[in-house]
Amino acid sequence: MASVVSSGRSAAGANETGSTAPVLEFLCLFTHDLKRKQKRWQDGRLKYHTFNRRVMVYDDRGNHVGDMHWRRDWDFDEGEEIELERGGVIVQVAECVARTTPNRITSKLDTDP
Repeated sequence: MASVVSSGRSAAGANETGSTAPVLEFLCLFTHDLKRKQKRWQDGRLKYHTFNRRVMVYDDRGNHVGDMHWRRDWDFDEGEEIELERGGVIVQVAECVARTTPNRITSKLDTDP
């Protein structure tokens, strides 16, 4: 049986109390031009899920561009430049525009009959 060990992450809100963890939303620029000298940058949004350290990138129309898990020792924040694991995309993270806490979904097991 596996045991759960706390990793001690703090600044990004991973150790928030309660049953839900915040999702941080950032403005970002991304490009598919990995080898071009003059890259063509596009506007987008990046969502960082603090619970599982998942980074998800969307274009300005809301289409999914790519995702990855944040595996660095430091907390995810503004100013990061990352390369997504699949799809060959470079992302520059700009300012944080939202911090949301998703509502907990209640199931039939949580309600009284």
